[in-house]
Amino acid sequence: MGYSISQSNIHSPASTKLAALYRAAVRDTKLFLRKSAARQIPVGANLSFTQQFRLGALRYMTAGSPEERVDFMSFAVYDWVGPSSFVISGYKNMSEAFEPWPVPMFWSEYGTAYHGRARIMDEVECVFSPEMTGVLSGGFLHTFGHTEARRAETKSSGDDVAKDDDSENGSEDDDNDSDSDLDEDDSGYDLVRIEEDGTRQPKRDFARYQQRLADVANKSVEEVVGQHEMKDFESWRGNFEPRQRW
Repeated sequence: MGYSISQSNIHSPASTKLAALYRAAVRDTKLFLRKSAARQIPVGANLSFTQQFRLGALRYMTAGSPEERVDFMSFAVYDWVGPSSFVISGYKNMSEAFEPWPVPMFWSEYGTAYHGRARIMDEVECVFSPEMTGVLSGGFLHTFGHTEARRAETKSSGDDVAKDDDSENGSEDDDNDSDSDLDEDDSGYDLVRIEEDGTRQPKRDFARYQQRLADVANKSVEEVVGQHEMKDFESWRGNFEPRQRW
């Protein structure tokens, strides 16, 4: 368990000025927890999916003393869409770019829906593979559940996407895992349907995600983790990159 400072508002050169406030929030939160918590609780930063600022934010938030830097970094990543691969999705490039840092990292959000279809979730096995476990510590599939109002909003936007898709591609049948017969209640990103009385009904994506995780669990440790060496994060200090004009 840990606390994550959201940096989703950094999405343009002008908004990078907010990084100093986020870093101060990490510092102050860590100080408060040291004084009041019964155990050490890690504090990290969660970045938006704007690729332009990933590496800059990673350098900035992990540099300096343990008292003021983050304990982990997380990223919203929606680069894997539909049938894809380690290379095509850009996961390979990200793994290589993040590899020099010994900071624990994970995907804070992943799992892109493709034109309202049930998600294939091939990326789950990729995330938990030797190609990535030396850099990445798993991730959170988006998203568990919605309130009634939010689900209605998602369903409405999903209908618009479906109409646009039909107008462009005619009435071709979708042979992708029989997803063409997807129920209306199964559309959207949420893994479970939360009823008004609070009961929760798992949806098709939930079952598929559960199966993907089971496939990973059935593999040997070597097949999942490989032979990566443990990185020394405790002595890491990092360097602030030179200030840029913005």
